[in-house]
Amino acid sequence: MWTPSSATPAMAPCLWATRTAWELRRQVVPTVPRELRAELGHRFDREAMAELATPTLLLVGTESRDWAGRSVGSNADTIPRSQTHSLDGHGANMTAPDLLASEVERFLRPDRKAIRGAARA
Repeated sequence: MWTPSSATPAMAPCLWATRTAWELRRQVVPTVPRELRAELGHRFDREAMAELATPTLLLVGTESRDWAGRSVGSNADTIPRSQTHSLDGHGANMTAPDLLASEVERFLRPDRKAIRGAARA
């Protein structure tokens, strides 16, 4: 039987097709208290964020809830060397892991396109 710890991102579409939404929700119930504590305990520390010197990639889905876009926007306005990119859909880590990996790779290796182009020449 499938358990949350045995799932892989590639399995997400299959899981939704083979299980009811209620059953999937029931299986993640044990994580809800921990997630609520984390969410309620989080405080956006604008001063600390403004001191970040590391280039920072901020991602948001085009179908993510409005609060997610506002949260990313607040971080982008505060973190000096941040870049914001939108990914098609929502939950790319589960629904489009290749898209997510490509976006992270593009951020970490901005010269990658030039390297690929040079290799073909």
